[in-house]
Order: sequence, then C-alpha cells, then structure tokens
Amino acid sequence: MTTNRQARAKRGVPAGRVLWAAWLIVAVVAPATAMAQDTPATTDTEIVAQVRFTREQFVDLTTKMLEVADLLAESEPETAQVLRQAVSQARRAFIAEDMERVASLLAQGLTSAAASNQQGVIEELQKVLELLRGGALDLEERQERINQWRDQLRRLGRILDDQKRLEQQSRVKAHEDEIDRQFEELDRQVGSLVEQQERLRDQAAALTEEDLKAEVRSLAELLEEVRELRADQETIAAVADIVGVDRLPMLAETQRGAGKQAAELAKELGEHGGDMVSSAAEGMAAAADHMEEPDHQQARDRAEDAIAELTKAERLLEEMLAEASARTAAGRIAEQQEELAQQAGQVAETAKALSEKTGRPANTDHIDAARREMERAAEKLRAQRRDAALVNQDEAIRQLKDEKYRLAQLHQRIKEQAERELSEQGAEQRELAGQTRETGEEMAGQEDSESTPGAESVGRAADAMDRAAGKLGDESSGQSDSDRAGQANADQQEAIDQLERAAEELAEEIAAEQERIESEQLAKIDELLQKVLDGQRHISETTIKAYEARDAETGDYNRPEQLKLAELADGEGELSGDVARVRDMLAEEGSAVVFPIVLEQVQDDLDRAQRRLASLNAGEVTQGIQKDIELALREMIESIREELSDRRNKAGGGGPGGPGGGGGGGDAPLVPPVAELKMLRRLQMRIADQTETLNAKIDALPADEASEMHARLAERQQQLQEMAVALAERLEQREPTPGGQEGGQP
Repeated sequence: MTTNRQARAKRGVPAGRVLWAAWLIVAVVAPATAMAQDTPATTDTEIVAQVRFTREQFVDLTTKMLEVADLLAESEPETAQVLRQAVSQARRAFIAEDMERVASLLAQGLTSAAASNQQGVIEELQKVLELLRGGALDLEERQERINQWRDQLRRLGRILDDQKRLEQQSRVKAHEDEIDRQFEELDRQVGSLVEQQERLRDQAAALTEEDLKAEVRSLAELLEEVRELRADQETIAAVADIVGVDRLPMLAETQRGAGKQAAELAKELGEHGGDMVSSAAEGMAAAADHMEEPDHQQARDRAEDAIAELTKAERLLEEMLAEASARTAAGRIAEQQEELAQQAGQVAETAKALSEKTGRPANTDHIDAARREMERAAEKLRAQRRDAALVNQDEAIRQLKDEKYRLAQLHQRIKEQAERELSEQGAEQRELAGQTRETGEEMAGQEDSESTPGAESVGRAADAMDRAAGKLGDESSGQSDSDRAGQANADQQEAIDQLERAAEELAEEIAAEQERIESEQLAKIDELLQKVLDGQRHISETTIKAYEARDAETGDYNRPEQLKLAELADGEGELSGDVARVRDMLAEEGSAVVFPIVLEQVQDDLDRAQRRLASLNAGEVTQGIQKDIELALREMIESIREELSDRRNKAGGGGPGGPGGGGGGGDAPLVPPVAELKMLRRLQMRIADQTETLNAKIDALPADEASEMHARLAERQQQLQEMAVALAERLEQREPTPGGQEGGQP
C-alpha cells in the first residue's frame, strides 16, 4: 500500500505533463480546420491524402497518450487519468472513423457531405482539447465516481460474505471426521466441569456455621474496606489531576473525608496493616491541605503517596487472608474451586481452537461466564461467606449446562451442513465466480479508461473461485469428498484474501479521493473568505478616512465623502453576497454546525454596516461592526488553515488517505468537530473581550449606541449557546453504535 500512498501524495494535475498532448491535438485540429476552408489550389487527391495522413497522426497520438498514461499511472495518476479520459472521449466520438469517412466522401467527389462531416470532427477535437486543457473530472463527476466506487465496495462486501460462507462449508467437509471427534471431546470436558462444579457446590452447602470462622470473615471484610478506600482515593486523585487550580479547593472536603475514614479504619486494623493505612490517612490529610492552598503538584504527590500505602496494606491483608483461610474447610473448597476455574479457561481455549476448523467465530460466552462465577465463588469461600458462594456456584452450573446444550446444537447444524452434496456447493461457487468476474470487469473498465482500484484483485478472486468450483464439481477424479473439499478450500481462501485486498484498496482510494475533494472545498472556502477579508479591510480603512474627513465643526460629510460612503456601502453588499456563496457551499455539504451560523452573523454585520454607511453613519459603532467582521473572518480562516495543515501533515505520514482531523471516507464532516470546537472557543473569547471593552467605555458612549451594543453582545452569546447545543447533538448523532455504525447521519 506504500506505493499507492506515495502516488496519492504526488497527485494533482501538472499542466506541463499534458501540454504536449494538447499542442499535438492543436496540430491535428489546425490542418483539419484549414481543410474545412476553401483551398482552390489543392487538388481533391491531395486533400484526401492530407485527411488520411491527419487521421494516422491522430491514431498515433492517441496510442502514444495511452502509453504515457501507463508510464504515469503510479507517479502521476491524475495526469494519467486526464490522458485516458481524453482518448476515451475521442474514441467514443468516433473521430478517427469520421476522418476516414471524410476521405471517402472526398474521393467520391461528395464535397458538401465531406465538409459537414469534417466540421463535426473539428468540434469533437475541440472537446478533447478542452478536456486536456481543463484537467480531470469536475467536482460533481468526481463525487459521482466516488458514489460508484462505494456501490462497488458494497457489492464486494456481499460477495465476500457469500464466499466466506462457501469456504466455511468446504472446510467443514474437508475436516468432517476430525470436527466430530473434537466436538465429542469438548462435550465430555464441559460435562466433566458440570460434575465437578456440582460436587463442589454440595461440599460448600454442607459447611456448618462452626466450619465458617468468624475471625477470617472479619479479616476479609477489612480487606474489602481497604480496597474500597483505595478505589475512592484513586478516583479523587484522578479528578484532582484534571480540574483547574481554581476548582481544586472544592475537592479538598471530599479528600479530607476520605482521610478521616482511613484513620478510623487504621484503628480497626491494628497490627494487621494499621500503620500503613494510618500513613495513608496522613497523606490524604496533607493532600487536602494542598488542595485548599491550592498547590496542584503537592496535592497530587500526597494523594499518590496515600494510594501507595493503601496498596501495601491491601497486599498484606491478602496474604494474611490466604494463610488464615487455608486452615479452614471453606478455604480448602475455595482452592479446588479456583483450580476448576482454571480448567474452565482451558476448555474455552479448546472451543476457540475448534472454531478454526469449523470456520465459525468462537463463542465461549457461557464458559467465560462460568469461569468468572467460579472465581467469585472461590473468593467468597475464602471470606467464609458460604451462602453468597452458593449463588455463584449455581450460576456457574447453569452457564455450563447452557454451553453444553449450545455445543450440541452447533454440532448438529455442522453435521447437516457437511451432508450437503459437493456438486451443489460447486454450482453455487461457480455462480458466485460469475458475479465476481462481472464486478471485476466493470471495475476494470474499458481498455482506454482507468480501472477502479482493486479490479485486478477481484479478477484473481474470480479465477480462484472458478478453480474451486471445478474441484468441488469434479466427481470423476476418484478422490474422496473430503479431499476434493480440502483442495477447493485452498482456492476459496485465496479468493477471500484477494477480495479483502480489493476491498481494502478500494476503501483506501475512496477515503483518499474524498479527502482530496474535501481539502479542495476547504481551500476554495479559504480563498473566498480571504477575498472577503481583504475587501473588508480596504472598506474599513476607507471608512475611517471618510469619517476623519468630515467637517470638524458640524460633523457633516462633504460631497466627495458622501459619494465615497455610498460606494463603501455597495462594497459591503458585494461582500455579503460572497459570504452567502460560502454559506451555500457549507449548506450543500450539510455537516457543519458552527461555521454556517458564524457566517450568518458575518452576513448580518455586513448588512448592518451597509445600511449605516448608506445612511452616512461611519462612526465608532460602524467601525466596531467592521472590526467584528474582520475578526470573525480571520478566526474562520485560521481554523480552516489549521485543518488543512493537519490534513497535509497526516497525508504525508499518516494512515490510508491521510484523513486529517476527521476527513476522508465521505462519512466524516467537511469541517470536523475539532475545528468547530476551536471556533466556538474563539467566539467565546471574542465575546468576553468585547464585553470587557464595552464595559470600559460605556460611560463615553451615547445611550442608544451603548444599548445597541449590549443587545448585540447578548444576541451573540445566545447564538453561541445554541451553537454549542447543536454541535453537542451532532456529535451525539455521530457516536458509534454497538454495530460499529454511526448513530445518525452527519
């Protein structure tokens, strides 16, 4: 895959690489155009020869273009694509055949018909020339191609699922006797686990109150308290690690309460780890003091010291409990219970090994659940908690019996599957091979067009399927069914490998192409916004000059300034139209939440600035609106350029297609959530700065202007809250579901 990634990194349409083809097409068009003119000095025979010579030039040119396209396929695939498209268009238009028809008509003296046909040839040649000059597919065509690739990828997925099913059937047939033996052995092992677990359950139920030692139970309870305290302290430390310094004092009370619990527990423990827990209590108290100061580093260090002391106390108590429990009847049953849990784990591994033979995913849920219940029962028996252990033992028995039943059902289904005639499997395999070959041929395209990534692998998969079908259906070979199935299975596995490779190549190219389209769209948005920003800067500067040039005594504008302000108002209106174009681009893509609203705010501000300038009001409020426009545009441009930079960096050394910050694949948004979150943060900081600025000069502003600015800030803050809610909802929609798909459409 490295070569594909390197090729994509070099992509683009280097005009110089196709200019030679464009000039040669011009060389073909020019003589053809000349022949369409009146040429009285040239004989009909000479014209026929010239037309046929031009046709030969054209055929040679298209052949050479395809050869060059093959040479550039790896290093410059986009250039190769342009050349192939040009040749394909020329051939679809039958240009060479039409040239020959012109020559034939001229040879017959049918000059009018020849001229008509010749004009059609010239028009088609002009179209090819425009394609070479214009480059690759336009955005709509590229998106259509991506959609076609996605459809092919879905078909490959269905074919792959069918092939895996057929491969699994032949695998079972090839190993039929061995699978039967393994199922029987697994059934025996699970049955043995049930018997042993029932025996341990009976032994545990027979324990008397005298058998259960109260002092050991007390020790187990103390151990549980230490564990709970350590878990609480780890939670407090984790929270302290992420909260800001300003909020650290709020955590101090919780930390101090945990320290008091530790001090009380230390008294209960006495010589059984009490000194360690006491040290932990001191560390907790010190951590609480540092939280109140606040001192982040010291609070974290003391909290970690407390965790270390609690961990030491926990280990000591575990050793003491194991030693004390081993001398009790319940403890001895616990040891046997733990050994049985280990046996259950080994049986689960046997079941997984069997799945490799059957081709079915390993399902050891019941055995795993039984093993966990056994481990819990052992722990409770050590703690002298007989009744609680019996509950776990009963559940372990139930899970094991469920597993025994499940295995019997699975074995029966596999036996029925193995009884299916190989000839039937062969016929189904051959039919699937046909579907695969048809898909591969569609992906390969025509001789003069670029093939879909993965097309070759699909073709090889179809070949492997055909071989498998032949072996499955060959009843005259004299081989046993299991041998034939085994040989076919190797080909089927190869088909699966080739299909998976094809799907990977195609998915990677879809992601890469979608990423390129998104990056181009972002770059276009960046270009438009920069144009608006440059225009706004000029208008803002000119507004200040016009305002400063007004009459010093009356504050009125002279005629030149009035005309200039009217011109500036028109300029703000034109910029508003450019912003509307960007909004339309984002609305069409449909995934962005924050950016469209910010652009709406910018457009509103542009409209307000336009009205104020048209009303000859170029004062501080108008200039403030213009500054807000500039700042919002700069922030959007910075966010977009950060995203484009991330995409370029990841494309250079990242994964397939280099999806940057959420691009690629077509399911990710054009403007990823991280970019919109950054934009939200910038907007909130801007509102805070504007609020602080307004507060500083509120007394110097006219009441109506101050009120207007207050209302505007309040409106922007409300919009910011709505943006945050909308973005949160969009992120929630995009959260993966258990099936691996996103929970909603972007």
